[in-house]
Amino acid sequence: AKEIKKGSKVLDLGTGTGCIGLTLKKLIPSLDMTLVDISENALEMARQNQEKKGLDVTIIKSNFLEQVSGPFDIIISNPPYIKEGEEIESIVKENEPSLALYGGKDGLDCYRTILNQCKSKLNPKFMIAFEIGCNQREELLKLIHQELGDVKVICKKDLSNRDRMIFIFS
Repeated sequence: AKEIKKGSKVLDLGTGTGCIGLTLKKLIPSLDMTLVDISENALEMARQNQEKKGLDVTIIKSNFLEQVSGPFDIIISNPPYIKEGEEIESIVKENEPSLALYGGKDGLDCYRTILNQCKSKLNPKFMIAFEIGCNQREELLKLIHQELGDVKVICKKDLSNRDRMIFIFS
């Protein structure tokens, strides 16, 4: 959260229950936070969590960025990134809708769509933060530079020392 400036316009894309976006809004109340998801069930949970926490955020139902107008300073997303047919733990499979898990044949379909659609929705100075699958770093780096050109990219590891977060800066 150190990189996020007060008053930034932030989009939590594929928000699910709103955990990430609502937590950031609670930590930095001045953020202009928009939560977006395609699932009405997920958005209903996000609304309930928003009301419980008493936070002022915008909630939009949209397929990726189709119903969203920018520009945004920051886009955060933990999109579906599991490859079709990839083995996953049963606890995950049983508790998460497949819409929130699978990202196509190579697991990168959602990143392709987001990176393609976001170009017209970002301010000149922007940051994008993605959660990624631990084996996707190299392919995703190629995709990022192909779609966004000469941007700065930082990859962070999780506590198990696996690539897990990518930050993109203009």
